[in-house]
Amino acid sequence: MKITTRRAVIIGLLVAQAASLLALFFVSGRIAADAESDHQNALLNTESAEAVDRMRAHIQPAESIVQLSSSVLADPSIESESLRDSFREAMELSPQLDGVFVGGADGSFMYVSRDGDGYREKTIELIDGVRDTTLVYLGADGLELSRESDPADTYDPTARPWYQAASSGGDVIWTDPYVFFTSQQLGITTASPIVVDGEITGVVGADLELGSLSRFLTSIDSGTDGRSIIVNQDGVVIAHPDPGLIQRPVDDGLETVAIADLDDTQARAAVASYVLEGADTDAQLTSYRVDDVESRGSFRNVEVGEGVWTVAVFGPEDSLVGNLASARATERTLLVVASILGLLLVLLAGTRATRPLDELESHAWSDSLTGLPNRRSILRSVDRDLTNDDGWSSVAMVDVDKFKAVNDTYGHQVGDEVLAEVARRAQDSLPEGVTIGRLGGEEFLIVMPDAGISDAWEICEDVRRAVRAAPVQHSTGALDVTVSLGLATAERPASRDHMISVADVALLEAKSTGRDKVVSGSGPRSVGTETG
Repeated sequence: MKITTRRAVIIGLLVAQAASLLALFFVSGRIAADAESDHQNALLNTESAEAVDRMRAHIQPAESIVQLSSSVLADPSIESESLRDSFREAMELSPQLDGVFVGGADGSFMYVSRDGDGYREKTIELIDGVRDTTLVYLGADGLELSRESDPADTYDPTARPWYQAASSGGDVIWTDPYVFFTSQQLGITTASPIVVDGEITGVVGADLELGSLSRFLTSIDSGTDGRSIIVNQDGVVIAHPDPGLIQRPVDDGLETVAIADLDDTQARAAVASYVLEGADTDAQLTSYRVDDVESRGSFRNVEVGEGVWTVAVFGPEDSLVGNLASARATERTLLVVASILGLLLVLLAGTRATRPLDELESHAWSDSLTGLPNRRSILRSVDRDLTNDDGWSSVAMVDVDKFKAVNDTYGHQVGDEVLAEVARRAQDSLPEGVTIGRLGGEEFLIVMPDAGISDAWEICEDVRRAVRAAPVQHSTGALDVTVSLGLATAERPASRDHMISVADVALLEAKSTGRDKVVSGSGPRSVGTETG
């Protein structure tokens, strides 16, 4: 299809508009993506900092009670009854505490733990080498409900992980997760040694079930599909919003779950993107993919006793920004719609504004009367054909017979009508690839690429027969009209001027020898007037 000037201008306008819209789309998308990324990072950092603060607030009461109690118990005059009262008060103030206790180096033990809405006190005393275990059950008000002895009890505080860890030195320690003796639930214990005259005489401790650590994570907003977890330096999951995932049954009770075995694909992928080492409290951001979804997380290492816990907040990027992602998707949709509307407006405006270009181009290359290519256009067609590869090419000059008489008799209006009809009949008779144009006046030129003398002759004969096939109807009646044709054929490359000159001479011969005929100027062959 020929690309006209008007089409070229409209295409150029559309391309320019599309390029501008694409640039706007890309730039706005890049800016929005950067803003989303910054927002996600800020959100994650804020949430991980909040998670650390809440975690410290969650475990701090346990550390405080053991530090205070170990200092108080360094005074041998302290009474056990007042100590039990202080333990219950601490548990009332800190519901996350599962139990508070003190174990002596001699195997004595005093433990206050929760029992429904009330409390349970366990006391192990050694009197003259005889072990006595007493269980006391208290109501929520601290009043005794019942008391019993347990002669079968074999509990030895000095064999428990918390006692061994605390008695080995240090101020306050936190154990690795283990199974609590009484509740048979996984938990961790913070403990501090009682030192009298430089000798460790016992250990004070406080229990926190892992379930209580996990439940506080549910209060942290990490987006619709995000979450927070806590992992220790050994990769053991300390807390997870679903407490049931961080422990599993074994033959003798329960055991902890390593992050690599956690039934949480998102959490495993998040932690795998971060190296659990060091004790850097600054937020560390990572990006990762899970199930082909772009995700990211913020990690903070926290020193807990002599160990390091890592608090992780993570989730899919879209869920982290919530409504912002939906707003961004809506913005992209609106931008696409606006872009399409913009292109349509440019197309409509460009089509209307460039309409005069078609008219100018039509005047430049087309004959206004017949609609055929004008002189400049048809001569260019000859030039293009004659400069092609080797082969034959033909041209034919066409002249309307006795046209001056038509103008003189009927006027130029009828003459124009005759020329227009002759042009139409001639063009309709031509095969594909053959072009006819108006040279001027009543003369036309046919360009026949790749046509030898025989094919060109048949084409010319078809034109001649088409014109004379029926009278030409005009505004005042009808006229019998004929044309004469002069044919020139040459082997390419050839001179345009020479070809037209030969065709012109052949046309003169056709006109002078009776008209309504085709005469070839490329050889001895010529044909007389067709009759009938």
